[in-house]
Amino acid sequence: MDVFSAGFLFFLLTLLSAVPQSTAVTIQFLYTDAAGIGFNDPTELAQEQKDLLGSDGNNASALGEARKNALDQAARSDCHPG
Repeated sequence: MDVFSAGFLFFLLTLLSAVPQSTAVTIQFLYTDAAGIGFNDPTELAQEQKDLLGSDGNNASALGEARKNALDQAARSDCHPG
């Protein structure tokens, strides 16, 4: 191992040891879809769709709202290990 490689390895190990093992991150989604499209889709859900989503805690009444709720829940639950 040459001097540069050894120095670079030492630098990386020093840098990584200075980073906290756990840090909080805030994620905020900006919904910029046009009216009637994607996350802003006002299409009403059928009662059976509402029942199915409601069984998982998504109490949306419109398609776009259901999408937002699903994305927000995924961000809250999967952004941290363990």
